[in-house]
Amino acid sequence: MPPEKISERELMLALTILFREQGFEGATLSMISKATGLKRASLYHRFPGGKQDIALAVTDFTESEFKKVLAPLHEAGNVKTRIRKVARNLGEYYDDGRRSCLVDALSVGKEADGRNIIAERIAEIMEAFISSFEQIARAAGASAKDARIRAEDAVVRFEGSLVVARSTGDTGSFKRWQKDLARMLTGT
Repeated sequence: MPPEKISERELMLALTILFREQGFEGATLSMISKATGLKRASLYHRFPGGKQDIALAVTDFTESEFKKVLAPLHEAGNVKTRIRKVARNLGEYYDDGRRSCLVDALSVGKEADGRNIIAERIAEIMEAFISSFEQIARAAGASAKDARIRAEDAVVRFEGSLVVARSTGDTGSFKRWQKDLARMLTGT
């Protein structure tokens, strides 16, 4: 039986894995309870808004983790070296392409007010991801327009490589993406 008490980090990691594997619609409260070892009452105490609050907490946690993964882009030093560090970090974070991206997994319907709060948060995270790549492309000498295109293309290829790796079991496309990232962003 799972432990009665769980640290905040362990809780968020367990929830992240569950939402990555099941998506928002597929993750039931029973599954959430089993994955975390917390009873429903404890879950509702921690997340009064239910599954949506849980998904938002997972999204916030993922954003925080992703900032750590991308941190080398904002350090001093050789641009290509920083990009290669991030490519390695992304490889570790996504288990060389075997883990799915939370962006894909957390697609949900609109709320009663017509908003999709989780999708809005995911869009913010995606924009920050693209912007990080855009900034490093600018640091490598690309114009603003070219930097944006390079960044978007790199993220599109990243997301696609995760889908291909996860659906086929072959991580080759992800590993090629890792090797090509510095070239994609610097244009060299």
